[in-house]
Amino acid sequence: MQTKHFKYIQEIVQCGSITKAAEKLWLSQQALSRIVDHMERELGFKIFERTNKGVRVTNKGEKFLTDIERMMAIMATWEQQREEKYKVRVLLQYVLSDLILDETF
Repeated sequence: MQTKHFKYIQEIVQCGSITKAAEKLWLSQQALSRIVDHMERELGFKIFERTNKGVRVTNKGEKFLTDIERMMAIMATWEQQREEKYKVRVLLQYVLSDLILDETF
């Protein structure tokens, strides 16, 4: 299971349809359905109940979505922290190079 698959699940819920979500994600409906099937096999439960009108989240799927939302929030925080560290590192590189070029270091 990859983190992008969690985003796919969230998009399916938002759209209420695998077909509509696939269009927004630039995937074929078949590819997205296979990903969902694979995730459900891996998890050992159905995330969605398929209907003629789209999909409905199962009870276990609801719990899984809550967990996904928490994980995605944590990952966003990590990403933000990483970006901040990266910005600091780049700034330090510029400061050090200026000091070296200035020969006062």
